[in-house]
Amino acid sequence: MVASPAMRAQTSLALAALLLGACAREEPTAPVAVELVPSEVVVVPGELVIVAGGNAQLAAQSNDGAGNPIGGAPLDFSSDTPSVLRVSSTGLVASVGPAGQGIIKVASGGTRARVTVTVKPAPASRMEVAGTSGADGVVGEPLAAAIRVKVTDQFRNPVAGIVVQFETEALGGAVAPPQATTDASGVARTAWTLGEPAGAQTLKASAAGVPALEIGAMAVPGKPAGIEAVGTPAAVVAGTPVRLGVLVRDRFRNPVPGVSVAWTVTQGEPRLALPATETNAAGVAEVEAITAGRAETATIVAALPGAGQPSVGLTLESVAGPPARLGIADGDAQDAPLDSAVALRPTVLVTDVNGNPVAGALVTFAVTAGGGRVEEAVQATGSDGRAAPAAWILGAAAENQLQASTPGVNEAVTFTARSRAP
Repeated sequence: MVASPAMRAQTSLALAALLLGACAREEPTAPVAVELVPSEVVVVPGELVIVAGGNAQLAAQSNDGAGNPIGGAPLDFSSDTPSVLRVSSTGLVASVGPAGQGIIKVASGGTRARVTVTVKPAPASRMEVAGTSGADGVVGEPLAAAIRVKVTDQFRNPVAGIVVQFETEALGGAVAPPQATTDASGVARTAWTLGEPAGAQTLKASAAGVPALEIGAMAVPGKPAGIEAVGTPAAVVAGTPVRLGVLVRDRFRNPVPGVSVAWTVTQGEPRLALPATETNAAGVAEVEAITAGRAETATIVAALPGAGQPSVGLTLESVAGPPARLGIADGDAQDAPLDSAVALRPTVLVTDVNGNPVAGALVTFAVTAGGGRVEEAVQATGSDGRAAPAAWILGAAAENQLQASTPGVNEAVTFTARSRAP
């Protein structure tokens, strides 16, 4: 039992009276040393709360059985939880870093006291992704997993009650809720709906007094929603190969890779190398077509798989190639009066290797026998591949010859006519 101050005062007076009486009856003697045995240790405060990384001072004393302080009594301070707390020989308690509870023991002689110390997290100073957050997802759709961020102090203790703001930087992106408060484990959560553009997207998490955190996710294109022609030439030479291409996009116009495109000829006679091809990383599918030997307008339809899916028609114009042959079309073997023009203008036909008429080829007509003359001797072939001079006027000799030639064709052609007396 601990003596009250009144009891200690009464005891002290009684002891003083006895000592005075003894002194009156006996001769003085040398004082006898009395060894005081600690019976209790008093520590102030009895419970302690400190911040992680902080410290606080404990005050302690040793009392005897009567509750009186024992001056000079040794006091031994120790920590039962050195991973949480340490304590000096003078009672200075310091947090090692981790939040939680620890016990400080104070011993004197055979008695001791215990002080419970609670370590609270320090102010929030950092934020990090909790677990696995952010992943691949489809544009315009929510990620499968919630976004989780963890707020901690400098010792990585979770800090509760921190308001975290979330915002996405991509067009059409959204978060719900846009702000959340950290729970007892320091974690705040939100759901992230990706924005419209395919590729890397970023979500920003921020809180007062804490550096902002950026969380990344890779947005992949959605389902195919449209198809359009790309790189189709305006015209190609008949009988030559050509590559046709289409671009497949999702509903946000992102190119979609890995989609099968079916190719079908609906007009004309081009030959397709494959009935179907797949879009590449840029969302483009190509096929090789070999145009027919004759000049024509062909249509090839590219369609996405499945009934009712989008398709696009590609127009392929095949035209005649360069001049390869030159022939007489009309006006050979005529006769006409001397110094007169033949009735039918000498006409040539210029064709390519496949026999298609070549338009725009320049043909030169020249008199090679008979002494006649030719008017407007250089002519361009029309759309039908034909050309003729304005007039061939025969000379005096009975046999007249007119030669026609065009660049690109090695052999010329010769018209003949006979002149007669007027």
